[in-house]
Amino acid sequence: MQVRNTSARWGSVAQFLHWLIVSLIITQVILALTAEELHGMAKLAMLARHKSVGITILMLAVVRFGWRLVNPTPPLPLTLKPYERFLANFTHAALYVLIFALPITGWIMSSARGFPVSWFNQFQLSGSGDEEPPAVRGDAGNARSFWRGCWAQSRCCTCSARSSTILC
Repeated sequence: MQVRNTSARWGSVAQFLHWLIVSLIITQVILALTAEELHGMAKLAMLARHKSVGITILMLAVVRFGWRLVNPTPPLPLTLKPYERFLANFTHAALYVLIFALPITGWIMSSARGFPVSWFNQFQLSGSGDEEPPAVRGDAGNARSFWRGCWAQSRCCTCSARSSTILC
């Protein structure tokens, strides 16, 4: 099996990333459903795992998207009708949007409520749990800058594995 994509077939890296993300999304659903049944510290621990898996999905999605940009993609079969081509392209784009949007909105929601977001207790994402949310303080002026900060963090943070930090 080829590592890189060809014009006729997806490569092993693209396939691995695809199925790894699929399995993590299924894990997310199971973690979320399990957390609904729990209470107290058990629920918080399960939600922490849910957040960590979400961060993992987001980082893998960045890698997958980057891999897709530098590798050719096999074309759709010529036997598809025009509406089938449209639907295939639309659903593919929608899935990419969701794979990025769901972890980012989860991070923003946790940050907005003042809950920390860490990756398997290895490092904490900045902007998550390090200050009281503006809504709690009752400071409407700072709420706008808080949300702008969350948006900026979700768009431009990078991970430094050497120092185990998120740099914004």
